[in-house]
Amino acid sequence: MASARGDSAASLGESLGRGIRPLFLCDVTHLPLILLSLLSNWSEKFAQHAERDVRISGFASADITIRRPSWYKRARDIDRPYWGLEGDAPDLFDAIATQGRFGAIPDATARSTYTDFRITIATPDDLKSFRRLFASDVAMFAMFERLQAAELLTASVRLTMVDGHQIASEELSAGEQQILTIMGMLRLQRGEESLFLLDEPASHFHPGWSQRWYSTVQAMLEDGQNSQFVAATHDPALVSNIPREQIRMLRGSVAGVIRAEMPTVDPRGRGIGGLLTTELYGLDSQLDDHTQRLIDEQYELARTPVLNEEDNRRLRSINNELESLGFDTIRRDSVVSLFLAELDLRRKELLNRAGSADPPSEEEFTLLVRRLFDEKFSRGL
Repeated sequence: MASARGDSAASLGESLGRGIRPLFLCDVTHLPLILLSLLSNWSEKFAQHAERDVRISGFASADITIRRPSWYKRARDIDRPYWGLEGDAPDLFDAIATQGRFGAIPDATARSTYTDFRITIATPDDLKSFRRLFASDVAMFAMFERLQAAELLTASVRLTMVDGHQIASEELSAGEQQILTIMGMLRLQRGEESLFLLDEPASHFHPGWSQRWYSTVQAMLEDGQNSQFVAATHDPALVSNIPREQIRMLRGSVAGVIRAEMPTVDPRGRGIGGLLTTELYGLDSQLDDHTQRLIDEQYELARTPVLNEEDNRRLRSINNELESLGFDTIRRDSVVSLFLAELDLRRKELLNRAGSADPPSEEEFTLLVRRLFDEKFSRGL
């Protein structure tokens, strides 16, 4: 970014001739540029994704404002077109002016007496014509990103939603802006060898978006892509669709050593709730703390051979509350209740071992259930 904001107009101009910068931080401020670059072709995969997940039916309009650079000096640059910018930018601005359909834009013969000018893209057809000024969607984004980084460009894009109303891209929810920015950037880099680093990409996502995350990333990058994609996340919905081989858990030791380990369980087929009690998240239960305490107390009372009047009242109260929450425990067979109570006791014994040097395996838990079933139901309770 420093090279694009130096004292020399030539430094910016030279940089505009290249593609996307080798290293840059992308955030939602880049979304208008991504939309301009990708939405001229509504059959494109990114547009299909935008329609499915964000309910966007098309491009409506856009305004791009180009501002005079801070290094402009009147005595030196007033007779030079576009404030003395060099490289591809002046040629682009002159081509836009020559089109005659994007507003009152100074051409290359005008003196640089103005402080800014506005490019207006009023219709989807205008966007298609505008896009044809560039060699590719990547070239379009690359030029505008450098101008924006140099604080010479701001863009505002309006979108048409499926219900017919229009909305500015900055009026989308935080999650909508985030997912469009990430997926759009991936799409722009399709076919290129790239490294993507994302920190909590699903922090504002709807759960459905998180579940489709892995397959959507693959669709944006296309088959045969050689890019590496690394995302740090705590979202079980996002993890639920990712193969075990693509996941690494970061574990810290007392000595401060961080290890990256592949999980022993495969998230696929377990469901979001089922993941919470695996090694990936390590929760004792999928339930909220209040409900789990009720169930623990219910099992504790169920294991008591003889209940006094107070315990019976408490058990009825717990059963009623659990039934109101969707746990039909009142009509549960007594044999099943005792079996579950005993199973819960053994389960807790295993959980207590989890933090030891000899933690239980899934095979041990499966064997426990089988043993309990054989003990209780073959010999009777």
